[in-house]
Amino acid sequence: MTVEHKLTVGLGDLKAIVFACAHNGCIARAVVSPDHFKIPEHCPGCGGLWVKQSGLSEVTITSSTYTNFVQHIGTIRAREAAAAEDANEGPKFRILLQFDEPK
Repeated sequence: MTVEHKLTVGLGDLKAIVFACAHNGCIARAVVSPDHFKIPEHCPGCGGLWVKQSGLSEVTITSSTYTNFVQHIGTIRAREAAAAEDANEGPKFRILLQFDEPK
């Protein structure tokens, strides 16, 4: 018999966004509120560059915010898959989503 366990949560259930460093075996993490709008520029552990914030302007949404959200999830997953194959591709961090245990 196969047992499958799935967890379904809403965006309101999101407690934190965790950025986990992917630089040369660094295991540092930065935890931010889901209402925080910026990715940390550098790893808090090794100081490696995660993303350049300077020169970035506010993101302009030209269509539905919900559509953009869903499309960008697919884009991020594709970039993470490419980074898994080539260490020079993609960001130097992973995005993890933190939720409370279901009751």
